[in-house]
Amino acid sequence: MTAMVAAAVPYSLYDYETLLDFSVPPWFLETVDKIVRQKEVPVDYVVLRPAEPVCAARAAGRMEGAIRDYAACLELYADFKDVARRHVLANDDTDAAVVARQIREGLDEGKFRLL
Repeated sequence: MTAMVAAAVPYSLYDYETLLDFSVPPWFLETVDKIVRQKEVPVDYVVLRPAEPVCAARAAGRMEGAIRDYAACLELYADFKDVARRHVLANDDTDAAVVARQIREGLDEGKFRLL
């Protein structure tokens, strides 16, 4: 994760909007801060967090990389339970286009700004 964040910094420095689409748990945000602080790169943090049963069903229903036994993911899922509400989109029944619009609007409003 450290290398992934560090690799994104130069794009941001040249005014490219840079998106890391990955599970970045809250406990890693301190490291993110250390990586970007010197470069004064703004960071937004968006957590898509459907209810655990919805998440498990989506994981099991994937065309590729299906996760049939979600038990191994429960600890990672739990890592996101205490994220500040302003960073969370609970998208149990929301279609992808609506979620994308909510993310865009939240970014434009500064709702998800972390650093």
